[in-house]
Amino acid sequence: MAEDTATFTRQPSWHQYWEQALHLADSRRLQSALAACDRALALSPPEQTLYSDLLADCYLESGMNFLEAGRPARALDQIQKAERLNPDNALIHFYAASLLEMQGRSTEALAACGRAVSLDSQFAQAYNLRGVCLLKQARFEEALKDFNSAHLFKPHESLYLSNRGKVLQKLGRHREAITDFDVALSMNPKDADTWNARGVAYKALGEPERALDDYERAIGLASDEPLYLLNRGNTLEDLGRWREAIADCTAAIELDPQCSRAWNVRGIAYKQLGEYFNALDDFSQACSLDRHETMYFFNRALVFEKLDCWEDALDCYGQALARDPRASTIYNNRAVAYEHRKRWQDALYDYGKAIEMDHLEPLYYCNRAELLLRLGKHEEALADVDQALEISPKQARVFYCRSVINEEMRRFKEAHKDIDEAIALDPQQAVFYHMRGVIFARMGRLKHALTEAGEALRLDPQLEEARFSMAGYYARLGLWEPAVACYKPLTRSPKADYWYELLSSNPDYDTLRQQIRELD
Repeated sequence: MAEDTATFTRQPSWHQYWEQALHLADSRRLQSALAACDRALALSPPEQTLYSDLLADCYLESGMNFLEAGRPARALDQIQKAERLNPDNALIHFYAASLLEMQGRSTEALAACGRAVSLDSQFAQAYNLRGVCLLKQARFEEALKDFNSAHLFKPHESLYLSNRGKVLQKLGRHREAITDFDVALSMNPKDADTWNARGVAYKALGEPERALDDYERAIGLASDEPLYLLNRGNTLEDLGRWREAIADCTAAIELDPQCSRAWNVRGIAYKQLGEYFNALDDFSQACSLDRHETMYFFNRALVFEKLDCWEDALDCYGQALARDPRASTIYNNRAVAYEHRKRWQDALYDYGKAIEMDHLEPLYYCNRAELLLRLGKHEEALADVDQALEISPKQARVFYCRSVINEEMRRFKEAHKDIDEAIALDPQQAVFYHMRGVIFARMGRLKHALTEAGEALRLDPQLEEARFSMAGYYARLGLWEPAVACYKPLTRSPKADYWYELLSSNPDYDTLRQQIRELD
């Protein structure tokens, strides 16, 4: 039997190992040839010889065999040895880059792609791969240049157009992205990933129905891909089709139980349907799967608020801020939660932080103004509202807020002017009409107040504040029968005790209170 290795009388030189490797490679005894190459490489850097290309090809072939066998790390080791033996081969550098990218080593993959395109300036695959690596590193403009080069040198490859479309999406150039996706799909209509990507672009442009059509095509081609189901579910939520969204997210979760986004999106649908405990379970699962995602903790806090679990909400807001300490919206929401716990100074601090993080958001000034009003700091409250109006002079909520402050300060003429402005800007807000009714009542114009309260209840029959005020206006006019009829639904309210206590605190309502008691 022939031996795979020669017998040497002393330690062989690296040159002898190369000769042995060459002989074995010529005989197609690949593994033995590579063993001899390994020994040569251990003794000395490779020398460019006539046979180094052949030995590099042996390592390349071995690497491909390992890759096919599902051993990418071993494959990379072999191909990097091929790079050392034949550094002028662009294809070997490309294969090394591909394996590095597969292992998440994008910086090294970028370097290998750079070597490939420096050797072959028209190497479309290498430009495309480098573009993919740059895209993952959020280096979008650089990625776009590489995808342009890939398309230039291989214009009939749909993948390069699809990838260019994806980076255009990241740059907010959705119409251009769709153009690329259109061409890519005309070349390869069975590319599920491109159908999905075009759906994402349509969704970003506010065209959910077209997005749904594309997600349908993607799912039809690859029904076992959870991302496509998740994206369709997300878009169904945009259309208020909550049950269908839940079904898609559930299917995505069954395919990939570790997909935190699917749990989060399903949680949003449950929350919108008022199924708060289901929503809480889903947001909790999303948080446990991805402890770094701020939005999951924020959404969980919102559900705790719906359940009146304010301490739990505060805890979640705290966890969200630990992950994103510059999130103005979270500071604002936590301030609202602090108000519910009567922690006024904490609330003021958080409103201040919200304004510090985003000083151009009028809502934060309005919220702080309302709290300052509650604390009797009228001038400070007015200063905040004036600042909000300077930022947004056409926002109805700001005028409403200032009307509340002026009414509290007994400046009824100014309050009336502000609430008129608020209604002119947004005539569908029931609370605005209720506020105008309160101002009319304070001015002694009770019939006008009744009209405003009636309009408020027409817009929002569940606005209990307007119902209570309306009953009071009837009572002050001595119209006891309509006063009782108006108040009666409040006796069945979860806040019935609160309304009765408020009724008891005003001696003008003694007769009404007596008649309400007789109802019981």
